[in-house]
Amino acid sequence: MTNLLEQAINCENPHQAAMIIRDALGIESDDVVNYCFPTTWPADRERRARYIGEWLKTEARFWPDGLFLTCCTLSRRF
Repeated sequence: MTNLLEQAINCENPHQAAMIIRDALGIESDDVVNYCFPTTWPADRERRARYIGEWLKTEARFWPDGLFLTCCTLSRRF
């Protein structure tokens, strides 16, 4: 999972970054990512990580409790 997060954070394209995580987690809808990601993807890796972390926290509201805790832990690492 961490390698996939790193790939997404290092990705220059926000749509590709979202696809990496969506595919890994089995997320089917773009609704939350469209809400959380900016229209222009920042060049700064830390800002990208924050956007991805916010997306995961928002998405996790719809997941079972165990996945929510994993999501929050991973988003704090970056």
